[in-house]
Amino acid sequence: MLLASIFEEHLLLAYFCVLALKKSPVSILNLSLTNKHHRKHHQMFSSVSHHPLSTTTQKSFSFRPPKPRVRYGGRLHAAAAQNKKTVTPLRYGFPGENQHHQRRKERTTARAAGGSTQTKKEKKDPAHALRTLLNGPAIVQAPCAHDALSARLIERAGFSAAFMSGFCVSASHLALPDVGLISYAEMQDVGGRICDAVSPNFPIIGDADDGYGNAMSAKRTVEGYIKAGFAGILIEDQMAPKRCGHTGPRPVCDRETSVARVRAACDARDESLEDIVVFARSDARSSMGLDEALERVKAYVDAGADAVFIDALQSKEEMQRFCDACPDTPKMANMLEGGGMTPICQPRELHAMGFKIVAYPLSMLAVSVKAMETALQGIMFEGYPDEELLPTFEELKDAVGMNEYLEESRRYKLGSSSRTPA
Repeated sequence: MLLASIFEEHLLLAYFCVLALKKSPVSILNLSLTNKHHRKHHQMFSSVSHHPLSTTTQKSFSFRPPKPRVRYGGRLHAAAAQNKKTVTPLRYGFPGENQHHQRRKERTTARAAGGSTQTKKEKKDPAHALRTLLNGPAIVQAPCAHDALSARLIERAGFSAAFMSGFCVSASHLALPDVGLISYAEMQDVGGRICDAVSPNFPIIGDADDGYGNAMSAKRTVEGYIKAGFAGILIEDQMAPKRCGHTGPRPVCDRETSVARVRAACDARDESLEDIVVFARSDARSSMGLDEALERVKAYVDAGADAVFIDALQSKEEMQRFCDACPDTPKMANMLEGGGMTPICQPRELHAMGFKIVAYPLSMLAVSVKAMETALQGIMFEGYPDEELLPTFEELKDAVGMNEYLEESRRYKLGSSSRTPA
């Protein structure tokens, strides 16, 4: 009897279990999922249960909407959403970045109010500085730089402007002659470093050869020189491959093509936010005569050129005719050192003729070559260069900015009272 009673109880229990399973197989399965993570995963996504007494598969889908999550610059933080806090997205995904920007703003405000001894940088507008010089009463003397150091030395010597010479850049960076071998990209790259080496409003005029192609190429060249930081750009009318002036007859493009090149350069100037000064140069004197060169510079002025230049004029009379042909436009003279075709004149004489700016294209490079050759001869034959040719180490450090750098770096030493700028 006892065994029969126990059997009936187990049979009754099994019967109720079967009834419960038929009613909700999912609920029975959930009883076995004691792990909370598994249970939540099961509730969010579809569950499939195979009833042991059924020939069909039953599916039950119970989707639960996910908890809101807040995005932090690419990072997910569910904890912040669980706390139901409104969180402002952070910049760059770094915790505390908003506080950093607030502190930076406070430091900037403090410096503006006199909380720091750091000098505020002047607004960069070298083109305006160059136009002011060209409209001034005096003639502008502009030696030619070929790298960042030579540009720095020109400004340090007290000049108010400088050129970047294509002849000198080709020689110093490629050890090649100025015969059209250097590219636009190389000239722009060197020009950017030259402009970075001087004060923001120290004007540098960049030699752009023939614009490196047709009128559209010239337009792109102007845009690139503006980005490099030039105050002015010099574009000539030679045919490719161009060649350095004062080297005999040089073929030039026809007048219509040359005027289109200048007009494209002026359009690039007008379409930009910078008022770069466009210098239009003619090399027609060497191959077509002075009269053609004079007619060309007049046409360049009509096309919008800000200043004009005729290369390799051969007498003072020709220089005066040039000035008389364009009385209301700034004119450039070129004092080629070492034996060029143009007579060497003093600045006051050039100014009396009507010139507003004079370039010295080879001085910096020429003296560097001569000094290096002399020093090398001294090392080879004497074992040491002549001391009279050398600056002291302190003078050399000062020329490259080392002493200025060391002085400024003292502000950031441990224990310094100066605050770190943003």
